[in-house]
Amino acid sequence: MSTKLTLPSNRSACSNPIKAAGATGQVIARELRACHVDMTLAPVLDVNTNPNNTVIGDRSYGSKFQTAAKCGSSFIENLQANGVAGCAKHWPGHGDTREDSHDALPSLPHHISRLESIEMAPFRAAVSANVASALVAHLLVPAIEPRAHVPASCSENAVTHLRKNLRFGDGVVMTDDMEMGALKHIRWPNDESDKVKYDSGAVPRAAAEGLRAGIDLFLACHTRQLQLDIIDALTRAIERDESTKAKATAANRRLDALCDAYVSVAPPGPFGTSGPTTVVDPGWGTTTVARAMGAPRGRL
Repeated sequence: MSTKLTLPSNRSACSNPIKAAGATGQVIARELRACHVDMTLAPVLDVNTNPNNTVIGDRSYGSKFQTAAKCGSSFIENLQANGVAGCAKHWPGHGDTREDSHDALPSLPHHISRLESIEMAPFRAAVSANVASALVAHLLVPAIEPRAHVPASCSENAVTHLRKNLRFGDGVVMTDDMEMGALKHIRWPNDESDKVKYDSGAVPRAAAEGLRAGIDLFLACHTRQLQLDIIDALTRAIERDESTKAKATAANRRLDALCDAYVSVAPPGPFGTSGPTTVVDPGWGTTTVARAMGAPRGRL
């Protein structure tokens, strides 16, 4: 029996990419459920149309939106059928940007008709596949949000477009990591009603703007002080404004619904003990995906 699970990248060329994506979703779900993990931040649905894009790479299913849509949907359906919530990212599409949002604030300058037909197509397919959540990128999208300093992750227009135009409804919407460089140097207009200054700079304000925009969940993945500052900024925003409080209440409701659908109590025993019906064999997982891929072929 193999002790290591080996999976290909999303862009690995093969004759059956849709079947391979589904098998990967199934294998990942079984591995995660064995560790009592109920959610994963996958799949990446960015259509990698820009060869100069350095941030997405082989996490993408390729440069064709049709392939990204079908593979992403197959992954989601098989992942969630095996008890793990999926997450469509990075809305509304990070595949045709030159800047890396880990370092700077990128722009996606296309007209809305191009965005609807290319970048958003995989997300529309993911919604049809009942994806549990979506992750919004830190990037400027002038066709959706005309304010030049406001990224999609802080834009009510961007969140509303996902919920209404793509009919994502009450699915959970979260941000990408708030510690990424894209948010650090945004020059927010002065808020005369709240002059609190944070050592972590512009990021806590970005979180408050995100809550007002309809974001349900904020990722702050590394620094404790930034996490505390974001919590404080969100608390102050909720306390100062009834409409923001209503947004937070709606976010809690959506998060509760996601937990009700996917979170299950871990069986007794040490952490990592397989559940009563879960059998995890890394060799099985590697072989299952390899068989689904079929014969090698050209680049996707």
